[in-house]
Order: sequence, then structure tokens, then C-alpha cells
Amino acid sequence: MWSKAAASGGFKQLSRELPADFPNLPSVHPCLTLSHLSNSIGQMIKSFRDKALARFHATGETRGLKIVNAARVQRLLDVLDRARRPEALNTPGLGFDRLKGTRRDTYTVSVSGNWRLTFKWDGEGAIDVNVEDYH
Repeated sequence: MWSKAAASGGFKQLSRELPADFPNLPSVHPCLTLSHLSNSIGQMIKSFRDKALARFHATGETRGLKIVNAARVQRLLDVLDRARRPEALNTPGLGFDRLKGTRRDTYTVSVSGNWRLTFKWDGEGAIDVNVEDYH
């Protein structure tokens, strides 16, 4: 996180404590996003429920996807691919939740409106990753 230093006219880095289980990422320029990092860091997504979503994650091709905000979905998939446990996505702005009832083994992250990125966790990674409107 960066802030404008009033006296010097430059920028200074603010310290921010991360959770102990947060993936150990290499030091990068603050303007870069996780999508700019090498895929060798994570690869925690084990399976997709939708072929179009799997293709989108691998190539960036949006053909066949039923979503509006493809850039946000790509960022969420990148974060999920590097998470070591589902609760790592429980950060402000992601709308992380665990479903109840018959789908209590499913986690969700908000995409936009009623659309959610849904996934299950098998102990080793995310499985059955999908974008759906389950409301």
C-alpha cells in the first residue's frame, strides 16, 4: 500500500501485516497485479464445472462465458489459484461466503450483482469452480 508523503512530495510505503498463511509472493512493483506473476506460484484450482470458464482461465478467451465483468473474474481466479485455503479469500471487497443447507460445502466470492464465483475445497485445492447466479 502506498501513500503520498506530504513533506517530501514523494511516496512512502505503508506497512501492512498479512495473515500468517498468506502465500509468500515475490516482491513486485505495487502497480502490478497477481495476474502479472508467474503461474508457478500457486495452481490450487484443480477442476472447473464449465469448459468455457476453464478455457478463459487458461487463455483469457471469453467466448462461451455468461459473465459481464471478465476482468474481475480473471482477478478472482488468479487469487483463488494462489490461495492455500478457502478462508484466504475472506478479504474486504471480495464478498466471501460459505453457503448453507445442501450446499454447505460450497464457498462463494462476489463477481457482480447476483453472479458469484463458486467453488468447493477438497483439502488440496479448489474443485468444481464455476460462475453462477444461484439466487
